Amino acid sequence: MKKRSLLSDLQSILSSSLVSGSTSSEDDQATDLLSALKNAWGSTDESNATDEEISALFDKIAKVFEQSVSSSS
Repeated sequence: MKKRSLLSDLQSILSSSLVSGSTSSEDDQATDLLSALKNAWGSTDESNATDEEISALFDKIAKVFEQSVSSSS
């Protein structure tokens, strides 16, 4: 399932050290977004999650992005 693969890729990006340690206000927004995504992710393990859990997680992630876009405009 493609969603499972996408979530795995996203989780790798979120846990990457490449997205930490920034200082500008734009970077603060990115840090806030990453924190919100990690919170939405919670304890979901995409490798063992059901299709319904995967879909629910995608919905949560979409809401985080929607809130981020609306608050930055």
